[in-house]
Amino acid sequence: MKELIKKILSEKDAKEGLHVRMIAERILMSGASGDMSIDEVLRKVTQILNREVKKKNAADKDFARVKNPKTGKFRAGVYKLRIKKKEPLPIPIIEDSQNEETKEIASPQAQRITTNYMGKAGEYAVMSELLFRGYNANNMSVDEGVDIVASKDNVFFFVQVKTAELKGNYTAHTQIKVNRFDAFINAQIRYIIVVRCKENNAYKNIFFTFSNSDIEQFKFHKCVNTSDDYIYIKIRFDVDTHKPVLYHENKSLDMSFFMNRFQL
Repeated sequence: MKELIKKILSEKDAKEGLHVRMIAERILMSGASGDMSIDEVLRKVTQILNREVKKKNAADKDFARVKNPKTGKFRAGVYKLRIKKKEPLPIPIIEDSQNEETKEIASPQAQRITTNYMGKAGEYAVMSELLFRGYNANNMSVDEGVDIVASKDNVFFFVQVKTAELKGNYTAHTQIKVNRFDAFINAQIRYIIVVRCKENNAYKNIFFTFSNSDIEQFKFHKCVNTSDDYIYIKIRFDVDTHKPVLYHENKSLDMSFFMNRFQL
């Protein structure tokens, strides 16, 4: 019922608000109320709206009462959909240093930890995100180029996770072994890079998900450096726009599409 009310109040002619009876009538006309009478629908709608506007935390409220512009008083029984402000896109936060011109991003850990801990933490962070999205994700006991096996709707994916800290020059670097990459070239494998950074004094992760064909395209466009042993991946956040780009020498490619995207 609450979702039906949201849908009705989001319609073009309801932006300034509707009376509860009109909301109830539209629900009845939609056929979504089943065998309920108009009085039953009206009572249910009134209960939901009254409960919603009485919530103490404004961020939890989906509906608001409507004021009469002439009197400044609330119009009896009239409600509208509450427009919630969207949170800004998460970006790495720069901490102030003594020299204003040489600000740099704080290291995620004051006390350094080994790459083994960082790597394993990144794997569990990825597993958590996949589980939240309905993937059955399992960590591999032995790393032979695959860290996680994830399945959804009877489709299985291999996942290799790479974790890197965001450095003071807004860059994060990692590498993939060429022999491991070649071994899975025809498999359903995804490479997820976890960039560890800090925002508003809280640590957070930014994820980049690539398929093997994505990486082949990066190689073709010369946006990654390769050797006989490794594929080197370097990501930089633009200081002004905070847009992530993959770069190598004078070549760069916008990575916004791949950021925090978990549709394997």
